[in-house]
Amino acid sequence: MQKPKSKSRTPRRFWDFLSDDKLIDAELSTDDPEGLDNLVRELPPGDEEPYVEFKYDLRGSEREKLHCVHGNHPHLAGFVMRKGDKRFLVGHICGKEIYGEDFDHYTADFNAAVNRQETLRKRREIENLTGPFMAWLQQVAASDVFKLYDSVRRQIDFRMPWISENVPLAGHYGMTVARVKMPPTLFLETTDPEAELARVIAEMSALAATLIASDDLAEKSVENIKRVLNAFIRRIEAVFDQLKEVEDFFQPAVLQATCDLANEHDNPKKRKYIAGLLTITCKRDRDKSTVQMPRNYKIPSRAGLDGLKESLRVL
Repeated sequence: MQKPKSKSRTPRRFWDFLSDDKLIDAELSTDDPEGLDNLVRELPPGDEEPYVEFKYDLRGSEREKLHCVHGNHPHLAGFVMRKGDKRFLVGHICGKEIYGEDFDHYTADFNAAVNRQETLRKRREIENLTGPFMAWLQQVAASDVFKLYDSVRRQIDFRMPWISENVPLAGHYGMTVARVKMPPTLFLETTDPEAELARVIAEMSALAATLIASDDLAEKSVENIKRVLNAFIRRIEAVFDQLKEVEDFFQPAVLQATCDLANEHDNPKKRKYIAGLLTITCKRDRDKSTVQMPRNYKIPSRAGLDGLKESLRVL
């Protein structure tokens, strides 16, 4: 049986010195080790330090067993070792028995490269996702829907202050009127979906300059990026939910319930509220004020948001 010469020094870490740019697309496993170039059946001569170049695990397959360069032992799982320009196979059991502690260093170096490569690839995936997602966010932020949203709120607040002051009491606390759920945040003073979206865009830009660009490539940093992105997703979903409340408010059942509530609790001798088709009217003696849902009110497509959610789910 051929055995490597014993060494008193710690084997060098080949993969530890490979740049990220080269490692990210490197092949670290093979399902055809015998098809590799420069594969030899005997241990190559010389004192050059070998290292693990590939890993293979063909257990469960029907292929014939491979043979280790040390003692020709048959196996289906092991490593392709590289020494100079020569490659040779070492079974996973033989490696430990023959190389001893050196083999632990060889495999630790290789396994660290596998983990680092996975993290690099995940980071690249996240970078590829966040670029188009940021462009989509900018398109959403430029939409007219925010101006129209604010217009509805201002008109209700100015023309029908009782509704803007009292509907939130029902909506915000989850109360229903005539079995109709009222919009929970539409008339709350603290609701500002445009400002919230601007904050998300600013914070995501900062994320790209810190977490994604960080030299810390530990697996926990990738998981942290995913966690932060999922938090952004929840905040953006809340923005879309708030924008949808305008559509919800102008639904016939909600308008009617709102008018019934106002007619019952506001001053019925001075004001009367009437629900119409996508309109709500308040009559005061001979005067009347009407607020209607803007004809061109359209919530932006959620395609960018849904795409990011799905990509993060399988990442």
